[in-house]
Amino acid sequence: MRLAKLTGLERDKLLAEIAETAALIARLEAILASDTVLVGVVAELEEVRKLYGDDRRTEILDIDVDIKHRGHDRG
Repeated sequence: MRLAKLTGLERDKLLAEIAETAALIARLEAILASDTVLVGVVAELEEVRKLYGDDRRTEILDIDVDIKHRGHDRG
């Protein structure tokens, strides 16, 4: 494959990514601009949590660890 064609493919991929990001930004700005839309999104998320949420499987502990003196000295 020629370098020009590869460059074109990468350019197309970047342009598609830019368009996708712009659409996401527009969607997020629309959510933030409207209390009604925001409440709808929150309600959606609460529904998803009800359907798929579960208790934590790991326990988060608050412990102090001195990492400077653990393991091998990397010199």
